[in-house]
Amino acid sequence: DVGLQGEKAGLLIADIGTENLVFTPMQKKTRQLCEQALRDFKGPEIIKMISSDNAPELVRATTELGVPHHTGTPYRSTSNGRIGNLLGQLLRGSRALLHQAGLPPTWWPQAGAYFASASNIVGKPGSTTTPYAKRHGIDFEGAFVPFGAAIRSLLPETRVPRHKFASRTTLCVFIG
Repeated sequence: DVGLQGEKAGLLIADIGTENLVFTPMQKKTRQLCEQALRDFKGPEIIKMISSDNAPELVRATTELGVPHHTGTPYRSTSNGRIGNLLGQLLRGSRALLHQAGLPPTWWPQAGAYFASASNIVGKPGSTTTPYAKRHGIDFEGAFVPFGAAIRSLLPETRVPRHKFASRTTLCVFIG
């Protein structure tokens, strides 16, 4: 399915040490986009090892980053079971978010990115420390707004002309 902005692929990056996730939707998986997603995810941290399938764009991106690269065997769960499980969670979670919000499947890129971020903030049931806290050293201090929630937002006057006595806020859908 194609996303709202032409996305046809996505890259799920998981830090096994902190359990931090990020999902990056893409119109096409290229070496440059995969490399940029990995750089954005790592920030100032050092990546010790990247494990992936043998996708050529990931092999080239990893080589470009100069990071040791372990490749799994496609369709062998012993070599790619952990990420396969995380991908399944992302798919099921994204579907549930879309259903709960009443949004069509074309919103999958936004739902996937929200699910990954929400997983970092909330963590897994029974865990004492969230992935966000493991990575940043503090608990998430922002507001946690559900995906697809109706919110009111103050938009610039130039974008939304209004009557003099009309409400200054616009009804919007929160996507992350």
